[in-house]
Amino acid sequence: MGDLRTWLTDAGFVDVRTVLQSGNVVLTCDPRRVDMLADQITSLVADHLGFAPEVVTRTPSQLEAVRACDPLGAQADDPARYLVGFLQGSPGADAPGRVAALGVGEEAIRLIGREIYAWCPDGVQQASWARAPWDAVVSTPVTVRNWRTLERLMAATRR
Repeated sequence: MGDLRTWLTDAGFVDVRTVLQSGNVVLTCDPRRVDMLADQITSLVADHLGFAPEVVTRTPSQLEAVRACDPLGAQADDPARYLVGFLQGSPGADAPGRVAALGVGEEAIRLIGREIYAWCPDGVQQASWARAPWDAVVSTPVTVRNWRTLERLMAATRR
């Protein structure tokens, strides 16, 4: 994560901070560069590490909108078991039905816009959809964070 901070800073990004040790980065950039940010970070990592990761970006206001939406908040009483999957692009046309079919029993899963909200009351590893390739289900790369991490990312954007 320290190397990633250095690479991004050297590339001209400002106020680069990492959050936790799972690839979360908060930075300041020119608003006109936001649409190109994922491609720039992918290229930067590929140049340094020799592989091109899938990079998903959200602005602070988009993170606020995710938290405000919170479609499963009434039943999700453990932030470690309440997940948000952030889609890199737009979901495929059949994605809403395919996502809805993943929830079983007390589990709940919803696709809203470019986010998948998932409640797994028995734990993430026990969820019926835990091994489902979400990227294939929605036809675009997905990165998943729990609600606690979402809150930490939002706090980091306010610094």
